[in-house]
Amino acid sequence: MKRTVLSICTMVLSIAGAMSQNQNPPCIVLADTDGTLPDTVVDLKNKIPMTTVGQSTYEAKGVDIEHGFAFMGESSAGSETFSFYTMPEWAVTPALVSFSNPLCVSMKRDEVIDVTPGTYDVTFVGRDATGDGYHMFKLVPSDNPQEVIYPASIFLVSGGSTWLVLDGSDGVYQGDIVVPSSFKVSYEPYSGAATFIYGPASSTVVQDNVALPLSYKVNTDAAINYASGSGTRHVTVDIRPGSESIRISTAATSAVENVESGRGVSVYTDGGVVYVDGAEAVSKTLLNISGMPVYSGNADAIGPFTSGMYILKVGDDVFKIAL
Repeated sequence: MKRTVLSICTMVLSIAGAMSQNQNPPCIVLADTDGTLPDTVVDLKNKIPMTTVGQSTYEAKGVDIEHGFAFMGESSAGSETFSFYTMPEWAVTPALVSFSNPLCVSMKRDEVIDVTPGTYDVTFVGRDATGDGYHMFKLVPSDNPQEVIYPASIFLVSGGSTWLVLDGSDGVYQGDIVVPSSFKVSYEPYSGAATFIYGPASSTVVQDNVALPLSYKVNTDAAINYASGSGTRHVTVDIRPGSESIRISTAATSAVENVESGRGVSVYTDGGVVYVDGAEAVSKTLLNISGMPVYSGNADAIGPFTSGMYILKVGDDVFKIAL
């Protein structure tokens, strides 16, 4: 799916309140039950102070968030001069958990940060420390701060204002799209901040049926180039640690049906060859329509084989394949 950014929040170049060094740490302000922020500082009933933990970095642990929240910067404790900070229009909502999210100045009481209700450890990082021109914040579950909750989508961003969406789960994303000739891989529909980008680890050219390694926050100014001509391609992006990559196949995904879970494993075909991503060194068995094995081993590219129906077993996962 192709989308166009209608408006982009202007970078905060001058900050009122506690967002710079040597000033008060920001506070977390919980939204009221109607999902709005208080009118004045006097009305603040749910102001949670944050603790300084580093240069332009602040945290608050065990914050119960039910109706959303915002960050507040004060010029001094109890001052009537303050600013609320929420997420820009283009940012993914609800706010991502386990990943950094952008902030901008909020101008309305109903512009709160939406997040799945829960108890979180919250970290705020000022733009001086991010190097991206944006303040950032991160949420992790307080009861399991090491848990990684992956975004629901990954974006191929081209031209800075248009993007294509790949949906997925557990860090693996797939889709059938017309691939742009030049793009960046981001977990936000925006390519102007290095924090969001999975850049090419070395080469910037992705070729059909060859995985191009990616690396988080590496080569974030370098676009990935793809010269394919016209037509729909099957794209797989993996952002799991140690497996970061993008792969483009000329095959349609309708040839592969996931019969069982297939969590984190992607299978596609091209020219009679079966390709498996996300299952390196995992045992694979390919059976023909009669149930006879035609391959058994650990390869990630199996074949080529003649046209027909096949069953592929990848560990405990089972796929039905039409070549």
